[in-house]
Amino acid sequence: MTMRRIFIGISILCILPLTLPAVENPARPDVQILTKEQQQALFQTYCAIGDSLTQGCQALNVEESRQYWSFPAQIARQMGTGFNQPLMKFPGCGFPNIEDAIKDKRINMFSYVQGLMFPRRVDSRQDNINNFGISGATMSQILDWNLAVYRSPESLLIKCMEFFSPYMTATLGGHVRKRFEPEVYQALKRNPTFLTIWIGNNDVFISAVSGTSKLVVPVDFWCATFDRMVEQIKATPSVKGVVLINIPDVTVAPFFQPVGNPFNRVTGPVTPGSLVPFFIKETRSDEEALTPAEIEKIRSVIVQLNEKIARTAKEQGWALIDMHALFSDIHKTGRRLQYADGTLSDITVRADYATGGLFSLDGMHPSSTGYACLANVIIRGINDFYGTTIPMVDEVAVWKQDSICQDPVDPRTVQDWTPMAMAWTFYTRHLQDKSLRVDGDSR
Repeated sequence: MTMRRIFIGISILCILPLTLPAVENPARPDVQILTKEQQQALFQTYCAIGDSLTQGCQALNVEESRQYWSFPAQIARQMGTGFNQPLMKFPGCGFPNIEDAIKDKRINMFSYVQGLMFPRRVDSRQDNINNFGISGATMSQILDWNLAVYRSPESLLIKCMEFFSPYMTATLGGHVRKRFEPEVYQALKRNPTFLTIWIGNNDVFISAVSGTSKLVVPVDFWCATFDRMVEQIKATPSVKGVVLINIPDVTVAPFFQPVGNPFNRVTGPVTPGSLVPFFIKETRSDEEALTPAEIEKIRSVIVQLNEKIARTAKEQGWALIDMHALFSDIHKTGRRLQYADGTLSDITVRADYATGGLFSLDGMHPSSTGYACLANVIIRGINDFYGTTIPMVDEVAVWKQDSICQDPVDPRTVQDWTPMAMAWTFYTRHLQDKSLRVDGDSR
């Protein structure tokens, strides 16, 4: 009898694991929590595709000490997966970081020449990168060099920015020939198992920062190019998970300030509600500002592009991160930082220019703390959609080491921005030349 009971007991123990219900995901009951092994397989090779927000750009500059805090790098560390970035030697790629230009005595005129014309990779031979973000990149530029430069209906200005961009060669191998192996191609050649894709910001932001709505991308062209990228991803058998991130309202970035702000004087007929860059001291007409009508046109294009992104995520069964809603909320109320266990701190960071803590000093790109906040929003979206258990980033820990939060400085009070303001004003007036427009309409 005893042996019989033992046999029955062993049989029950063998069968029990097969009959226990799977672990449920409390955020989405229809999605089961993946095992540790399944999550390791999903995140085995994580690649990030995008623009400067993916690259980890801060204050017009990409440099190794701050690239550590790019949102994909922070996510990868939480995933526990390897993640290589094309790190840039100090003073970085692009203009020297505005904060460094104020605080770091190593910055001189040669730093500007080096960053814009001769940026240097930490490892120029590195070929196994995971972060394919490129500052200034548009949808067409990350997919097809010939399309972007020669066959795109985008403006001549956008094409010239692509052709002379120092970020492109610095990111894609450090050699001009790498331009012909675009971002998406190189990323998929790595046989990624997981992708985050955040693209489309520059397709509208370049127009906004130029003080016009005339340079926004044609919606049909953008959507068709986006579809081509989706097909290439679907044709890559290694890909097991994809996250699409939509486009925030770029006009609420602190780069833009209302006309008549404490640092701006209105000396001519300017439509109320217009916006100007933070460094503009004087505005004389609507030609030198982004008017409410132009703002609405830009926003309408963003809505259409985001509808395409949302449709694609639903059709393909991919995760969608609503960054548009997040940026709108942060613009209104700021964000309380959270600890690694998800509890909220008493620290609130805001989108105010220079002193808010969420954005770097260009008013376009997040600070290290801002990127930590973005990483957590994306991590939460991945966990909810795919049933993973990626731990959260400790935003407070990042904030404590973030110099822009611990030692804030407003460039408008310590630097002379007159040359930049004069250059921008000339630039916006020159945009009246129809050859730089997508169409030939008058402003």
